[in-house]
Amino acid sequence: MSKPYAIKNINIKKVNLYLAHLVVFLLPFEQRLIPWALVLFAATNVLVHPFHERVHYYKKRKFYIWLFSAFYLAHAIGVLYSDDLSNGFFDLEIKLSLLLVPWVVLTSNVINKFTLPELLRTFLYATVLAAAVSFIYAGISYFKSGEVESFYYVYLSYYRHAGYFSIYVNFAIAILIIFIFHNREKVQIHNYLMLAFLIITVYQLSARMGIIVLGFLMAYAFSYLIFPKIRYKNPLIALSLVLLFTLGFIVVSIKYVDRFKGVTENVMNEESSSGSRPLLWKYSWELFQEKPFFGYGTGDVSQAMNDKWEKENFDYAEERHLNAHNQFVQSGVALGLLGLLPLIGMLVIPLFKVNIHSNFLFPLFVFIITMSCLTEAIFERQDGVVFYAIFNAFLYFTYSD
Repeated sequence: MSKPYAIKNINIKKVNLYLAHLVVFLLPFEQRLIPWALVLFAATNVLVHPFHERVHYYKKRKFYIWLFSAFYLAHAIGVLYSDDLSNGFFDLEIKLSLLLVPWVVLTSNVINKFTLPELLRTFLYATVLAAAVSFIYAGISYFKSGEVESFYYVYLSYYRHAGYFSIYVNFAIAILIIFIFHNREKVQIHNYLMLAFLIITVYQLSARMGIIVLGFLMAYAFSYLIFPKIRYKNPLIALSLVLLFTLGFIVVSIKYVDRFKGVTENVMNEESSSGSRPLLWKYSWELFQEKPFFGYGTGDVSQAMNDKWEKENFDYAEERHLNAHNQFVQSGVALGLLGLLPLIGMLVIPLFKVNIHSNFLFPLFVFIITMSCLTEAIFERQDGVVFYAIFNAFLYFTYSD
C-alpha cells in the first residue's frame, strides 16, 4: 500500500468513525435525521477497505452476516406472495437497516474493541441529554397546564414513544453498569449521578416492560457485586446509595401517578392499552395457526389482522390498526415459521458463541431486546429496527484486526 493511499485511507476511516458517533448520538433524538446519517456512514465505510479486505472480513464473519440478515431476507421473500406490494415494499424500507448494517459493519473493521467504548459513551451521553430535554419540555408543559402527568409516560417522552425510549434508557443503564464494573477500584461520581437520573427516567416513562427490565438490570448489578465476594465495597456502597435515592424519589411520586395500579382492573378491559394485549395475542395466534409456515405475506399482514379485529368485534384494535404488540407473534402471522425462525435465531444463536467473560454488554443488550419483543412489535418501527441493527453489529464483533 502506497503512503499517500494509506494516509487517505486513515482519514476516511476517521470520518467514518465520526459518522458512526453521529448515528449513535442521533438515535435518542430526531428519527428523521437517522436514515441520512446511516447513508453517509455506509457510503464512507465502503471506501475504508479495498475489496480484498472486505472479502477477508466476510469470510471470517459470514455465518453471522447471513444470520443477522436472514430476518430481512425472509421479509423480502414474503413480498413475493403478497397482494399489497406497496405495503410490502414500505415494510422492507422500514427494515432496511437489518440488511444494510450487518453487510457494511461486519465486512469492515472501523468498529472494534478500541473504538467501541467511546461509541457507547456517545450513546450514553446522548440518551442522558435526550432525557434531560424531555424533562425540560415536561416542566414547561407543567407550568402551562398545572398537570403533574406532564412528567409521566407519553407526556414525558418528547422524541418518541415512551416504550421505545425506555428501551434506549435501559440500554444506557446497562452501559453504565458495565462502565462501573470496569472501574471497580474507583467510584466515579458522574457515572452514579447519571445512573440515578436514568433510573428515575425509566420510572417516569412508566412503560411497564421498561420498569421490569430495569429491575432485572439492577438485580444483575447487585448480584455481580455481592455473590462472588464482598470485595468491591466502594461500588457496592455507591450503587446502594443510588438505589436508596431513586426508591425514595419513586415513593414520593407514587401518590401522583401509578400506571401499575390499573393493570389488574384493565386486564379484562379491551378498551385499554394493557387490556388489549391479551386479545391481540389470542387473535393473532389464531391467525398464525391458519398459515403456520409462510404466513399472510409481508404486504398483507396488516390487512389480515385488521380483518380479524373486525370479525371479532375488536373495535379498539380495528380503529387504531394495531399490530400484535409482540414481535414473535407478529412475525409468525406475517411470515409463519419462515420469519419466526430467523427472528429467534438472530437473538439466541449468538449467545452461545459470545464470550461473556469479555463481552458483558452483548447478553444484556439481547435481554433488553428480547423482553421488549414480548410486549411490542419493535421491528415494525424504525425506532426499534435501527437501534437493534446498529448495536447488534457493533457489540457482537469488536476485533482489533
